[in-house]
Amino acid sequence: MDDAGYPASLAASCEPDVLQALLWLREQAVHSGIDYKSLGQGWDHPQDRLTYREADPRAWSFRSSRKRQDLSKQHLDSVASSIIDADSGDNSQAAVVAAFANEIGFDLGTALDPPCFRGVYQALKNELLLPLRSLNEAQRSMHTTFNGHPVPAAPVAKVVNAITSAVFAGNYKDWRYSNKVGKAMLAGLSEQQLEAWISTDTHQHGPLTTHEGENEELDSSGPQRSADLPMGLMLKGSVSSACSATHGTR
Repeated sequence: MDDAGYPASLAASCEPDVLQALLWLREQAVHSGIDYKSLGQGWDHPQDRLTYREADPRAWSFRSSRKRQDLSKQHLDSVASSIIDADSGDNSQAAVVAAFANEIGFDLGTALDPPCFRGVYQALKNELLLPLRSLNEAQRSMHTTFNGHPVPAAPVAKVVNAITSAVFAGNYKDWRYSNKVGKAMLAGLSEQQLEAWISTDTHQHGPLTTHEGENEELDSSGPQRSADLPMGLMLKGSVSSACSATHGTR
């Protein structure tokens, strides 16, 4: 077994990107996994990216989360074994896509666009497993407002499916600026202004480089920001900001 708990032969059985995706899957689902399906969203969960990475035992004291981590470990071990046995690059990418969908509770059969490995790879790179798991598996927490007013379940499910589908297809940024909410927010901009708004700027200041984030906009906005938190890790989910074309710093 290697340091991540996978068989050492896995590295020889798949492409480097597939191996990296599997390592990220294990880190996010096993090391830091939270069972939002049973716990729902709430103030008991960590509120920043670093706390999730460190997996402070005090934050992972819920028995259901420990059980979910064990199930994720078994699942990912099975995925790794199937990749080793199949010894096929195409199959290994498809296995990662299916594994990610399983870990966040998303039915690939409901995807609005064809899922692809590159979309999943980018999502894992930007640590989206837990935000997307929360959005998909804890939707009941979004069926009421903070003030206790009811929110219809069907529209919430529709938007969550659209967000998740866009991430899986690798076109979240395009969807963010073309969905009904995003387009309405940007309706007052000229074509030139719109182009400037959508662009991801990078500036050089001597030896220092500053940039807004990656071009896919998964790292600093969207699904990570859907709870208006540093990482958006679902204290009380709000899908509206993930649809927003203006959410974030410009």
